Amino acid sequence: MTVTYNVYRRNTPSETPVAIATKLTSLNYSDTTVTIGSTYLYSVGAVKNGVETIGTEISVLANTNEIALTALSFSKISSTTYFDLLPAALVKSNETFASDTGQFTKYTEGTAGTTSIASNAMTITHSGTQNDIVVLNTTNFTIPQIFVQCTVNVTTLGATSYDNGGVGIAKDSNNFLFASLDRLNSVVRVQIKIGGTNTFLSSTTKTWGSSFKLGLSLVGNSACVYADTGSGWTYLVGAELTQYDFKTVGNLTGWHPAFTLANGGGTSVWKFSALSTGNFGGVGIRDQTLVTDKYAKPYTVNSPYYYFTATLVDPLGAGYAGLMRINMDDLTYSQVGVIMNNRSSKYQNDLAPHVLIDGSTVRVTIGTWGNGFGDDIRVMYATTTTAILNGEHVLSSPSFLSLPLSTSGVGSYDSMLGWDIVNSRWILAYVITNNTSFTGNPFYVAAAYSTDLSTWTLIGVDSVNGYEGAKIINVNNDLFIACGGVAGNGNTSRVFDKSMGYLGVLNAVFEGGTLTQPHPCMIPYGGYQYIVTFDNTKYGSNDFTWGKLLIYRANRY
Repeated sequence: MTVTYNVYRRNTPSETPVAIATKLTSLNYSDTTVTIGSTYLYSVGAVKNGVETIGTEISVLANTNEIALTALSFSKISSTTYFDLLPAALVKSNETFASDTGQFTKYTEGTAGTTSIASNAMTITHSGTQNDIVVLNTTNFTIPQIFVQCTVNVTTLGATSYDNGGVGIAKDSNNFLFASLDRLNSVVRVQIKIGGTNTFLSSTTKTWGSSFKLGLSLVGNSACVYADTGSGWTYLVGAELTQYDFKTVGNLTGWHPAFTLANGGGTSVWKFSALSTGNFGGVGIRDQTLVTDKYAKPYTVNSPYYYFTATLVDPLGAGYAGLMRINMDDLTYSQVGVIMNNRSSKYQNDLAPHVLIDGSTVRVTIGTWGNGFGDDIRVMYATTTTAILNGEHVLSSPSFLSLPLSTSGVGSYDSMLGWDIVNSRWILAYVITNNTSFTGNPFYVAAAYSTDLSTWTLIGVDSVNGYEGAKIINVNNDLFIACGGVAGNGNTSRVFDKSMGYLGVLNAVFEGGTLTQPHPCMIPYGGYQYIVTFDNTKYGSNDFTWGKLLIYRANRY
């Protein structure tokens, strides 16, 4: 029987203890709601078989000596590759092909073959030149952030001319997008048909066996093909789509997970099974930002689990905003959410959001990277009362923040928000770029304040140094600003007070090289300060597919 724990606190012996955390499974708990210098009385109750046993109460002084950021000494303790095409928390459907109860709709581009279901698979049989498209009509899509996978077994190899199977999404016989393989000619491609016009994109050669898994990802208008022939998933080919804009709101209405078979003659029999659909994960991770409360402290629902956002990418470098959950006891992490931005009638894969949980209000700042380089890249702000820490979320009615220095032709991004309790005002740390083509590394860190999240006044800038990844960090209930860089060699991190007074550098050797500027995403937990960041390791050869997730640790006190 699992033992859970409840934590109780009171200020004085005359008060009744109040439960400040319940049903904990970890032996570590950090109380982040204290006043530094105050003394509290704590007790812990262990619950087993519905019976709670409360231990001895102890007196604790809220620690006053967190080590200053520039005096911390960090060591790298973890380096992991993020590769998860279909995160478990984001699966929408698992079709087992137990029977056909109406969940399948069938189309053909010409003459249909025959289909049957047995032994948890759908068999498609072709004799002569035939074509079938089968869609799972019970699963729908809203945003262009999709992964579809299916297991394939080719049982009869008698096709002539071509033997083309695929997995992806479809609306009907005239509108579909498939990870397409021609087994007979050893070719794999992205296949898209819109309004009856069929196009094959970005082909590569591959020899296929009789059993494999095939997958397709869609991020915005970036489509990628993957296969697993028994040794794990690998990327094969991808293309940026211009034939159809999947970002436009409503353009995915009527589209569903699908698979297809087409052959040019002879006899071909393919079995499709284990059709799974959900949100795409990624092959690289960067731009981590802690999910916080109003005061820039880690937000948690159930310790030891904290959350951070990150830019997750496909093999072409197309990124989007993912939400990650990390277990601070063992530092394992997984993806639990997806965030996209509804603006100008498009679902944009904007990047680097900061999520702030302020009571029942969720505040989000995010950069409009979905516009692409050379376009309008600025910080937007949105609020919601919807729980955002898991699943698929679309920010609605976002507005641009009128930030100092962010004028016409000048971009802003990498933002983080926090409440300055001493001066009763919001502080926003962000990055300014003098041109959104990023020629000459024209970016630097700035900070501004506001009392109403509408009118912003400049606090200061560090315009001499090219750094990115602005973060707000709460140490001893005071706010500090840190950033990663420097341009051309992202191996250091600069630290400022909340007035943008320069304090020094973090004693942590980052690994951005000449490609990128790792962000100093700081997470305090127990007796340690952690940095969750990234390096310059690419997935394959394409830019913006970096990096690995790195974790650094230093003594906090």
